[in-house]
Amino acid sequence: MLAILLPFLVGLSHLVVPKRFLDMFVGTTNETAWGILVFLAVVLFASRGWGRYVGRSARIAAANETSRVYERLAHEDVLTGLPNRRRFEQDATAWLSESAAGGGGVSLLMIDVNCFKFINDTFTHNVGDEVLKGIAEVLRANVRKTDLAARLAGDEFVVVLRDADEGFARQMAQRLIDAVSRRDWSTIATGLPVSISVGCATAAKGEALVDLMHRSDQQMYAIKQAGRTAS
Repeated sequence: MLAILLPFLVGLSHLVVPKRFLDMFVGTTNETAWGILVFLAVVLFASRGWGRYVGRSARIAAANETSRVYERLAHEDVLTGLPNRRRFEQDATAWLSESAAGGGGVSLLMIDVNCFKFINDTFTHNVGDEVLKGIAEVLRANVRKTDLAARLAGDEFVVVLRDADEGFARQMAQRLIDAVSRRDWSTIATGLPVSISVGCATAAKGEALVDLMHRSDQQMYAIKQAGRTAS
């Protein structure tokens, strides 16, 4: 068998064994010497192939991980870690389509931090950022796993409630208002006043997301204005 494979393996040896080492075997008829040469050739050839395989696998794994990171960043708000507007629009649109096809109702909560400009101007923007992170924590802790809480922009947040009628949406809105009120914001800055206004709307069958957002946004600003008037 060795005699049959020898010419082929010797040919491989020229690809993987250094020439100086090969010159030591030129002209020899010692089978042991040739056996060592063939063994080295096979080992080195296999190790090179394995190295290329490992390297290629590592590159593929790194590319896949990079792709996952970019995908996450494309749908995540950098400051709060919540889903961003793009992710919200994608999921909300899909859920509204499911609802129109006979699925459960979809409700929307539009959330705005009261007097956020005052917070930034009085306590600095760094404190304002910490407030936004705190609001995000409140949302994550109180919405259901089937719902979606997202940051739209600035101090605007939104919660999409699946399989939720208007009554449940109002209960959830009050739950979030109370949770923000109970949170100890003094850990960020002494005397820091933080509260939110929440408007809610339940989607009519076939209603577009932009219309649902407009209705809940209108209610939120009406509530905010009423609070300013009362104060």
